[in-house]
Amino acid sequence: MALTAAAQHPRFIRAVVLFEPPVRWLPWWPDTAPWEQLVEDASAQGPAAAARALQEAVVGHPTTRQSEQELEAAGTALIREMSDPALNLPTFDPTTITTPVITVSGSQSLTHHRQTALHLANLIPAGHHASIDGADHIAHVTHPQDLAALIEQAAAMDEG
Repeated sequence: MALTAAAQHPRFIRAVVLFEPPVRWLPWWPDTAPWEQLVEDASAQGPAAAARALQEAVVGHPTTRQSEQELEAAGTALIREMSDPALNLPTFDPTTITTPVITVSGSQSLTHHRQTALHLANLIPAGHHASIDGADHIAHVTHPQDLAALIEQAAAMDEG
């Protein structure tokens, strides 16, 4: 979404930091990525189970802040989103993005996540890539200070 917004409305987007963006139309992206498989497997037990499984995988422990109804609604939206065929269609041309962009990947992340982040940084004219040492796909949980520093760096790029 951030890159689509930057491509379509660059005057409104000062800078973008992307952590392992899901760019599913790239040729190396797996047909069913691990997060998608997790949701697909859990959804056999219903939408709430799918939402719960993804939240536990992302946060690292069970969450109790949502009611069963809220989990059901979140799971329904999650399943719709992850099965939307439009996600496999390009929504931006990275070579036309003029906004400063930092793509980020964790050094311990899956290959398709690292490859996508690096590829986008190379295609975007004002693109840069950063790797968070020791992080995997949940760096926002395990390495929040590193991500915050990159956001500050992107803000400084815009000012400079």
